[in-house]
Amino acid sequence: MGRPFGVPYSLDQAHAHLREAVVALGFPDIMVGCPDAFGSCLAKLDETGADVVAAGFPAEHPQAVDMLEMAADGRVERFVIKPQVTALTHTWPLAVWTPAFSDFMHGFLNDKTEPVDANRDLQVGHVFNAAIEAGLDVRAEIVSDRPFVDIGSPSGLARFRQHRHRLLSQ
Repeated sequence: MGRPFGVPYSLDQAHAHLREAVVALGFPDIMVGCPDAFGSCLAKLDETGADVVAAGFPAEHPQAVDMLEMAADGRVERFVIKPQVTALTHTWPLAVWTPAFSDFMHGFLNDKTEPVDANRDLQVGHVFNAAIEAGLDVRAEIVSDRPFVDIGSPSGLARFRQHRHRLLSQ
């Protein structure tokens, strides 16, 4: 790829093909048990004219995810990346965005000369934070009252195997 590591750089590889498209991002190792999460986020995108809408889920392990610091109207004020301690309650496992955010991310990544955190790869949450600072409208839509399951971890996969019927019917 010739670029630094991290999901944003992988996403940006498709920029030329997605420049005019609304993008829906989901991670392949996340089971959400919420069949219309993307639909809810797309509806919120249309309703508000936001640039990004992240699907909000209760966080089971806040220290392992990006937590959403939200205003009462659903605007995301900040993505708190893997906090060790937090009073925040929701995270995001999927999001939708407009071409305005795709263009912002492309420019942000091409202008980036220093890592956000030398100990970690650049996260999508870091790019969302930069977009918020640049004035883009980033929102969250709470789509579930139950946490998602990360089957990319051994404990998450074991939990999913044991409770798959209940988890998928939520």
